[in-house]
Amino acid sequence: MNINRDIDDVIVSLKNAKREGIKVNLLIGAGCSATADIPTANGIVKLIKEKFPREYERANPKSYENCMSKLTPSERRNLIKSLVDDAKINWAHIAIAQLIKHNFFHRVLTTNFDNLLQRACALVGEFPGIYDLTTSSEFRSDLLFEKSIIHLHGQHTGFILCNTKDELEEQLNIINPVFKQLNQNSLWLIVGYSGKNDPIFNLLSEQKLFENRLFWVGYRYDEPEMHLKENLLSEEKYAFYVSGHTSDDFFIELAQNLDCFPPTFIQKPFTYLYSTLNNITEYSEPGYRNRFKDDKDSNINGNIQVSTKNFINKAIYEIESDPKLMADHYLMAGLYDEVLEFDKKSENDFELEINIIQALKAKSILHKETNIITEAKDRAESLISRYPDDPQLYTLLGEIHYETFLMKSRVELKEQFLDLISSLDAMIYSMELSPSMKKLKDIYYITYMLFRDYNDQKLNTNNQNAKDDFNKGDLDKCLSTCLDLLKQYFKQFTTFNETLDGLYINLTYELVAAEDYENARKYLTFYNEVKEYLNPHDVPFIDANWGYWYFNNNTLEFSEAEEKGKYFYSIAFEQLSVNDPQNSDLLNAFKQKYYLEHSKFYLRYEMIQEATDMLIEAKNLGELRYSFLYNECKELAIEIKSKLDLKNQEVASALDIDEESN
Repeated sequence: MNINRDIDDVIVSLKNAKREGIKVNLLIGAGCSATADIPTANGIVKLIKEKFPREYERANPKSYENCMSKLTPSERRNLIKSLVDDAKINWAHIAIAQLIKHNFFHRVLTTNFDNLLQRACALVGEFPGIYDLTTSSEFRSDLLFEKSIIHLHGQHTGFILCNTKDELEEQLNIINPVFKQLNQNSLWLIVGYSGKNDPIFNLLSEQKLFENRLFWVGYRYDEPEMHLKENLLSEEKYAFYVSGHTSDDFFIELAQNLDCFPPTFIQKPFTYLYSTLNNITEYSEPGYRNRFKDDKDSNINGNIQVSTKNFINKAIYEIESDPKLMADHYLMAGLYDEVLEFDKKSENDFELEINIIQALKAKSILHKETNIITEAKDRAESLISRYPDDPQLYTLLGEIHYETFLMKSRVELKEQFLDLISSLDAMIYSMELSPSMKKLKDIYYITYMLFRDYNDQKLNTNNQNAKDDFNKGDLDKCLSTCLDLLKQYFKQFTTFNETLDGLYINLTYELVAAEDYENARKYLTFYNEVKEYLNPHDVPFIDANWGYWYFNNNTLEFSEAEEKGKYFYSIAFEQLSVNDPQNSDLLNAFKQKYYLEHSKFYLRYEMIQEATDMLIEAKNLGELRYSFLYNECKELAIEIKSKLDLKNQEVASALDIDEESN
């Protein structure tokens, strides 16, 4: 059953809904307000621990609902109010406001207490109805504004805020009839919402079918959690999961593809301000009005509005008509066609030509058009021939080659490999001209993608010619060059707040998985040398990858491999317990991976009983958030059972993993 969809499916469904008059319900949660510096539930628990330590200790378990229940209603209200008052409007809410303005969203249901969406709507000149269900004794859909924001748990300025388990359960009596009315002939889109311990999730789960589809947008590439897979997501129910985005990125990409982003205040800020003044009545300052009331020939009327408009008009003429200023502004605002209109003026203008190439690249990514990215590459190469020592041009060319790689299908493996090599070459030359942490990250990431593609091709193709296209010598050279750059610049640029974003974890893991133990050892040895520069939360992954290296390296002696494998995993467990004590899911995942690799290690030496014991330990941890590990348990169980004879059926049954679900 395929429950996965992508943003293009959401775009098509929203267009169809608008055309066919289907209402769209958007349900948002704390994840949509996170970039506005309003903490999620876990963040609020940490605040309670800091500000109310005694009450925090009394809460058991340390969940959001339990911790909140230990505070008085006044303490809760003041805590939430302080968070909302300090928040800035983030881009998710601005994009949502634009989608409301252009009639793609009709009802926004929010579990958040903040007023960010109201503020964003006012900013774009849209004024939906605002409803607080905690103060509504009766809800009537026939009186609901066409465009509405519905607070399910209250507002930070309201009389009632639903925080505790009892308050949320009581609120269900009000939400239930509202949900039934809003659910009729509606499409559902859910973003930034966990669904944990919340009554509306239960109402969604009870639905047998979503006639106009439901899309649940996860955070980045996180797998859907168990309560989603078990209770809501289903191809038969037309309830789907969309991954690969933050909330800001998702809504902006959605709004861009539906031609309603950016808003006017970004597109033409002075024109926007000028038009805003038209909504204000004229007013003459009393001193001017009295002084010249009898002078019919005077041109001075003291009208504040006219005076301000004259000032803004000058800005419109001088700034919004300047190609260089506006091209740069349009590019940042995502108005790529507007940038390309300056094409005829870009000749012999280096900065304007850069903006044209950037706009072509961005437009090709947005619309997935290969002909446009080819034009961007040709123009970048032409500009490099005129300015051969400009580092930003090589960075731009490297980015273009990388985007070209992404646009090609997986059957064009040779061309994809060459695109990545070209991208890496350009990035390395730019790094030599002007080093930076951003470029170091890009080089590392492209090296990782090169290795991943090589390994995929090595494992999956039966075409010898295609295999020859992926030259291992070239790949080793790329891996070596990347490592040399890391050694040269890593300590110079890296801080706890600016690392390689965990990419070093992925590359070393993939190197071991591909049995490239020598390159894996070189990278892992380097990370040992720079541990003090790494984010402490990433260090356990490095040690776990060392354990993975020892368990899988079949060139080592049995005793050394087992002893060192166990040692490094135990160090990883210890570090994880210290650095992230609240994250029991991650610790259990580490343990499950350890038992799996230890089991595979024993199996390689035909130590069936020992392999079985380790696998049972892994299986007993259950299906965690990282469900791929449990799938590995199933696969390994099948392999072990195939090696057991009839006398060992008791051992086989102890594995007790459903093979049919594999």
